[in-house]
Amino acid sequence: MISPAHISKFNGAKSNGPKSPKGKQITRLNATKHGLRAIHPPTVGDDALIFQRFVQDLIIEFDPQTTTDTMLVEQVAMARLRLYRLWATESALAQSALTPEPPKKPPTLAKYFYYEGDSDENQSSRTIFHPENRVLERNLTLPLLSELESYYEIAKNVKKSYFLTDWHEWLESTEKTVNNFLSNHPYKKISVNPLYYPTVNEYIKASLDFEKREQEKRSFYGEVLYFKGLLLVAKQNCASGQYPKNKNQLHWSALGSGISRMKEMCETRLTELKQIDQEIQQAEGEHAQAIAEYEELIRRSQAIPPQIELLTRYEKHINRTLYNALDRLKVRQQAVSMGSFGQKGE
Repeated sequence: MISPAHISKFNGAKSNGPKSPKGKQITRLNATKHGLRAIHPPTVGDDALIFQRFVQDLIIEFDPQTTTDTMLVEQVAMARLRLYRLWATESALAQSALTPEPPKKPPTLAKYFYYEGDSDENQSSRTIFHPENRVLERNLTLPLLSELESYYEIAKNVKKSYFLTDWHEWLESTEKTVNNFLSNHPYKKISVNPLYYPTVNEYIKASLDFEKREQEKRSFYGEVLYFKGLLLVAKQNCASGQYPKNKNQLHWSALGSGISRMKEMCETRLTELKQIDQEIQQAEGEHAQAIAEYEELIRRSQAIPPQIELLTRYEKHINRTLYNALDRLKVRQQAVSMGSFGQKGE
């Protein structure tokens, strides 16, 4: 079986380039970079039109009568065209030589700052938006969401004889998950610790006060902390035999309402983290590209001086050619005024 590469090679060998004169004129200029050292007049494109306009202007001015006169006119026109090309090249180099301002941090990255204020970039100063903290929060939220979803399976068996055992195990397991969340969550300013409160009621009151403050900050941590207080109350009621006996009691209990709210908040927070990841990833990609382009401009600007020096030498050479041809044309024009133009060369 013939491979695609061999087919492409075979088909490519059939091509011998353009056939028409115009096509050949166009393709012979494919390797042209700046045209400053061109030895033939242009025949296609914008340069050809400019060159023809230069020639026409010079013909009107010098009125060439011989082949030599016409050749000198074309030399002057070609030199003028080279100067135009050189000036355009110098202008482009000058623009590149202007060192631009380094790219500023995108608004997205400024919004999701990784470190507190102007503090040093260390672990203690990381914000919740730091990449490692976002991963940590996601890894803490997923198990909590899983526990909350398992509640609905347990609730189906509220009238079963084994419900109390399942309920007690679920409360224990969920409390461990919540404690793990609160202990390892990247949010630093934790002001409510159950060990500091002698009774459950005092702890719940402190949690409610803290949760109220955190809601103003829209803190997910504060909601989980409040949910732990509901778990502690449910465990206390379970120990005293005051546990839900039917679906209504389970659904309308403070914990039942808290579970629905907590589940919704977990899902919302995971969605937010995903969106933050996408925004930051896009912004970091664009910022990295801007930095790369900036560094490339700096690299190019550092290489400009040798190129400008080379262009200066080109300009001197072009000017010599231009003025030499003009001087010869003027000499021949003076010869015309003496009646010998077109009869005798230099």
